[in-house]
Amino acid sequence: MKKIFLLEDDFSLNETIKEMLNKSGFVVDSFYSGEKAFENILGDYALYILDINVPNIDGITLLEKVKSMNPSAKVIIISANIDIDKITQAYENDCEDYIKKPFDLQEFRLKIRKITNYKL
Repeated sequence: MKKIFLLEDDFSLNETIKEMLNKSGFVVDSFYSGEKAFENILGDYALYILDINVPNIDGITLLEKVKSMNPSAKVIIISANIDIDKITQAYENDCEDYIKKPFDLQEFRLKIRKITNYKL
């Protein structure tokens, strides 16, 4: 059973992503604030999905923390932030992909499948 770490402060989007991943056979640990996510960041996760603009601790800071603890961890950043500096910062911190909101859920599933090598 593959586990996914999800940080998304929009309740509706968090639930939608979680439901889609659950139906695809993943176990999802989901969080709505950067602080809660930071407290629970350790774990055996196939993938981290991090929103940038969340309460307390932002997704870029969490990306840096995840990569410092586990350089081979797979991370997707999801964000409504289209500022090229933020996008650059995410890729410089070694995220696998940066997906701009709003995004197509089916395309998102395909990206997750490719990154985790998991059949959805």
